[in-house]
Amino acid sequence: MIDKACFAVRCGPCYGTGLRDENTPCPICKSEGLIPLPGKAEDYTDCQGCGGSGFCGFDHTAICLRCQGIGAVKKTVRVSKRQGR
Repeated sequence: MIDKACFAVRCGPCYGTGLRDENTPCPICKSEGLIPLPGKAEDYTDCQGCGGSGFCGFDHTAICLRCQGIGAVKKTVRVSKRQGR
């Protein structure tokens, strides 16, 4: 007997964030999201290039087209059940 089971799995194109174009690293902060302030080495601020996300194109209004902003998609798996002997 074969049944189908559905599972929620992380969306591949957006890496589970639900947002588009987040996989391009920021060249200014090198994907750290922070840049040091002049003066003290331990003082940091959000990177102006990526807004602190570490990735270019980070925009809360641009949702992923595959998962529609949810961050997960359904995956159907065929499950076979063994019959008792």
